Amino acid sequence: MNSMPALPRSFLLCTALLLALAQGAGAGETSVDYDVYRAWDFTAPGKRPDAGWRVAGGEAGGFDARGVTLRQVKNGPILRNQALRFRALDVSACAVKLGIAYDTAGGIVQAAPRSVRLYWARQADVGRGSNWPFDGSRSVALEAVAGDPGVYRGDMGTHGNWIGTIRDAFIEVHGPAEAQGRPWRVAVESIAFLSERQPPASPVPAESTVSADTTTKNGAPRRVIFVLIDTLRADHLGYMGYDRDTSPYLDALSKHAANFRFTIAHGDGTVYSMPAIFTGKFYSQLYQDPPWEAGLLEENITLGELFRDAGFRTLGWSTNPHVSKRTHYDQGFDNFHELWPSGVIYSRIEHVIRAIRQTYRESRGKEFLYVHLMDVHHPYAPPAPFCDLWAKPYGRKTFRDGSMRAFDGKEAIGLQPYWAESSDVQAADIRQALSQYDGEIRYVNAYFPDLLSALNYRPEEDLLVVTADHGEQFYEHGFIGHNKSTLIEEIHVPLLIRYPGLDARTVETPVGLSDILPTLCDIYGMPVPGGARGRSLLPALRGETLAAVPLFSEASPRRGDVGVMVSDGWLYYLNLRANAFTRPWDPWPIRQLLYHLDQDPACQTNLAAREPERLAAMNRLLRAASPRFEYATPDALPARPKTLSFLPSPPIVLPGDSGPLRAIPLVFTTPGRQHLLEVDYTLESGPVRLEGVTAKSAKPFFTYAFYKARPEKKTFQVVITPSTDRGTLRFDTRQAKGFHLVAIRCRPIVSPVVPVKPWPGSARAADETEALSEEELQRLEALGYVQ
Repeated sequence: MNSMPALPRSFLLCTALLLALAQGAGAGETSVDYDVYRAWDFTAPGKRPDAGWRVAGGEAGGFDARGVTLRQVKNGPILRNQALRFRALDVSACAVKLGIAYDTAGGIVQAAPRSVRLYWARQADVGRGSNWPFDGSRSVALEAVAGDPGVYRGDMGTHGNWIGTIRDAFIEVHGPAEAQGRPWRVAVESIAFLSERQPPASPVPAESTVSADTTTKNGAPRRVIFVLIDTLRADHLGYMGYDRDTSPYLDALSKHAANFRFTIAHGDGTVYSMPAIFTGKFYSQLYQDPPWEAGLLEENITLGELFRDAGFRTLGWSTNPHVSKRTHYDQGFDNFHELWPSGVIYSRIEHVIRAIRQTYRESRGKEFLYVHLMDVHHPYAPPAPFCDLWAKPYGRKTFRDGSMRAFDGKEAIGLQPYWAESSDVQAADIRQALSQYDGEIRYVNAYFPDLLSALNYRPEEDLLVVTADHGEQFYEHGFIGHNKSTLIEEIHVPLLIRYPGLDARTVETPVGLSDILPTLCDIYGMPVPGGARGRSLLPALRGETLAAVPLFSEASPRRGDVGVMVSDGWLYYLNLRANAFTRPWDPWPIRQLLYHLDQDPACQTNLAAREPERLAAMNRLLRAASPRFEYATPDALPARPKTLSFLPSPPIVLPGDSGPLRAIPLVFTTPGRQHLLEVDYTLESGPVRLEGVTAKSAKPFFTYAFYKARPEKKTFQVVITPSTDRGTLRFDTRQAKGFHLVAIRCRPIVSPVVPVKPWPGSARAADETEALSEEELQRLEALGYVQ
């Protein structure tokens, strides 16, 4: 039998879209718009010529009344190994292009099948790396599309609030009636799964004056729409100069809005940045130690409360568990919708749009609407076709399932010495991750007009704010993700404000996210809560000159005592406990960085040593912005010495060849002080697992694994702070080959301790301090733990 002619991939996608748009033709149904979610072209170059072919019965008289399933065809349209993974995305329809033929005495005749049916099973994902079982098979009959021979489509229904995977899909074809008694054959040339879309919003219209019946008493718009795109860094947007076309709709929107080109987040993660947006205050003003996931304190006045008290109806939709009822971000909202099936997987913008359409009915009164999107956030796994826009051929396994993976499957956090032995991240992996991150941005951009349409956004009447809480790093400073370095790629975010009746403009003056709340208060005549650190941007919206002010950012205390100051084209970074996270192998705790943003916008050249006067000036600004750093004066921040000093420590006796498990006792002469632990070793192949345990607890205070082969001596270093005078170093070499332990050293570090004021609510209780002996108090004071 002759094979059917090959179809180019572009024809496949066009066919899928056309047949989707033609849904309902001839049946009196309304046309529905679809996107191609995932498609396979089985005639594409590189496929076997007979891929997808199956002869029913194989002989004359072999008519198969049960139909032919292509599930068993090698290299054919089987989706078992090409599972459709998605997050709350509606895979609503399937389109198939078939070819059917049967043998006659006169040759091969084309014919239409009696029936075509799609079967599939679905599996829900609960968190990363865990699954629910399959929930059973589903099926749908596929109908021929009028005017497009060989194309069949069927509605699969909507998955609703569901996250998971379509697996084990296959096509069942019943042969043509006229082929009964004759061998017949079927080819599936293409399969496309489609995602239903709502009609797109109209293009961004020109500005118009607000009519009287759409404003508040002071002339401000009656409705505020605030959209936050989590993890969106500013320099990956087209209107900010990015070379990829990631944001065509936002680019168009920027031409009709106030575009604040240099907006600084006051923290490098959601937990640390969002307080400034919702309360106008810095993270360190609000949270208690330890602050991780503590949430807003109830005494804080939030944006929701301000608008509610001003007579606005307040509604919110959040896909981020850190911005939720649990963390008190619902304060002041009449209704706050949490859109996540679990705490670790995030709903897609399409699910948000559907939820808004289901839950929101405009009141035509005063409204404050807040939407928090998480699509751009890790894991970077955009749906097709967005996953393919900038991806190059990639055959490695380091970047998979939207994450950069270390050898043990965990996140490959960094490329610096401490993490380097646990992963094999290469340039191709970083390119792949970036392509998927950019694909996520383009995906959100594609559905952004639908989101505004669901919110009934009217540019001539409503005030619109679009921003992000923080950016993202792709190893520019040794890490991937955020909550890592608090440098420019993690804190430079977009900010667009579209105000009806005011001209669009570009604002070059640096601003902070804490300015959003005072700006809205200024526009709507609401009181600015006490302690708010921002200033109103309304003068800039009106075209007036905005004075430049220093901008402060900070990180979680788990990353060290980090403060960042941006002022006058410079960025200053100070970390008084850099070896807590950013440099855990480095015994010197103080780290100062200085970058000239105008000449070095990517912050790659540290000028701290070359610009001492500028360094001192930026240090003064930092101490003025955050009283926690008031003791970190230039005099208290000595330069790193060429040779580091260590206190004496007892020698460590290595055991002989004790097999795959080794336990080596450690003695700490000065517990409570930082020690540098060094392990010299050689290794043929890993992993070798290492953990340190103190005498007080069976739980390790640090763990690590060596994977890379090291035929020459390699030194592993980590800074530790033991709480007791004795501990144990454990080695597990059961999965390793050729591991040789050369030497171990554990030495107390002689380095300065610069005190930092405690976080709010974390001061030591008086009776707790007074209960200590005088000798213990003196020792702790000498170590800098007691003021």
